[in-house]
Amino acid sequence: MATEDSEIEVTDKKTLTKRDLAQFWFLQHFFQKVTESISYYYANGICASMLHCLRKLYAGDEDGLQEALLRHLEVYISEGNCGSIILAAAMAMEEEKANGAPIDGSVITAFKTSTMGPMAGLGDTIIGYIIFPIINSIFAGFGMEGSYLCLLSQITGTVIFVTISITLFRTGYYQGRKAVLQVLKGNWLNRFVVGAGILGMLMMGCLGASYVSIAPTLVLTLTEGNTLDLPTTFDAILPGLLPFLFLILGYVYLDKHEKATSVKLMLWYLAVIIVGVLLTLW
Repeated sequence: MATEDSEIEVTDKKTLTKRDLAQFWFLQHFFQKVTESISYYYANGICASMLHCLRKLYAGDEDGLQEALLRHLEVYISEGNCGSIILAAAMAMEEEKANGAPIDGSVITAFKTSTMGPMAGLGDTIIGYIIFPIINSIFAGFGMEGSYLCLLSQITGTVIFVTISITLFRTGYYQGRKAVLQVLKGNWLNRFVVGAGILGMLMMGCLGASYVSIAPTLVLTLTEGNTLDLPTTFDAILPGLLPFLFLILGYVYLDKHEKATSVKLMLWYLAVIIVGVLLTLW
């Protein structure tokens, strides 16, 4: 009897296949923002992407399915790539709950709510402000030379982001809630952010030195027969000094002023150019 009971338990255990998980990842990754709203943000898309898996887990339990759907219709907003670890861990918890584990539905909701903010900040920082600018800076040179290779920046970015999303999704599902805590608490994360930030600044410096060109034609007359050519003087002090100062001033402006925007910076640059042209004409 004990053997028969154990066989029944194994047979009746509800599990998600790799195909189910692949479908869930694909839908949540590419379509979670399709039904974005101010009331639920990405919750409608997330819930729809979970529907197939939840129906399979709660087959024959209409009340359980209804409660699960309502849980995942709660407000949810996080970065799409790094946030996949949260959704995968939540689905793993749903699977445990459907198989009789003593997990209250409020625990799953609280888990998503408490981790979506930190993972959003992590994803926006690493992907939006480090990886994406580095990729664009690498391929920007091809675009300025008129090469179609610049289009590879989007393809390369997509491959990298999808790889990150799949890796975190698998980690979240197979390791559960602990995986999210390990990602948020790991010291490797701080080292990665610092290292990637240094690499990003290095790339921007290389681009600035290579593609930012400032060639003022202002020549000052000191005495009769003696003139001061500013471009030649600056290049004698340090080649590329004017482009460097231009970039640094822009960076300081954006970093130190809370209301600073790239549009305002461009207007300041335009104003400087206009003044320089007027001085030259004068």
